[in-house]
Amino acid sequence: AAGSGKTAVLVERIIRKISGNTDVDRLLVATFTKAAAAEMKERIRLALERALLEQPQSEHLRRQLAMMNRAAITTLHSFCLDVIRRYYPMIGLDPGFRVANETEAELLRLDVLDALFEERYAAAETEPGFLRLADDYGGERGDEPLYHLVQELYDFSRSDPWPDHWLERAASGFET
Repeated sequence: AAGSGKTAVLVERIIRKISGNTDVDRLLVATFTKAAAAEMKERIRLALERALLEQPQSEHLRRQLAMMNRAAITTLHSFCLDVIRRYYPMIGLDPGFRVANETEAELLRLDVLDALFEERYAAAETEPGFLRLADDYGGERGDEPLYHLVQELYDFSRSDPWPDHWLERAASGFET
């Protein structure tokens, strides 16, 4: 829970590692938000400064403090993006790739949903179940309520460790 001391415990464990023989730039500390990553980095920096005050002769601690800018204390997304940028040739990715912003991602998502609905309507003669679904869950003037339902189910499924299996199980509950 918020305020339970998770960050303090993690910082203490990191400082213990660094105070040993581990260099700070050899650790990966991944958080979910930029704010949490910035807070973690600041807390580690402050803890290193306190440790250096207690052991002013320690070259190791002085070096760790100097290497803080190179430390991988970041968000999980930023770390993954860094790995992709660094190793794009190995995965056959165009070096000019970029991450879509939220608006672009939403437009792409709607394009995919439009194509899926068109495909299902085209196959309605051989698979009439979709028409029943559209009649039951769609609106009187369009498919917007059904679009919304499909998007909510998809988003909810992403919270499961195996979203495709979750969707299959959920769908199997409606089979007659």
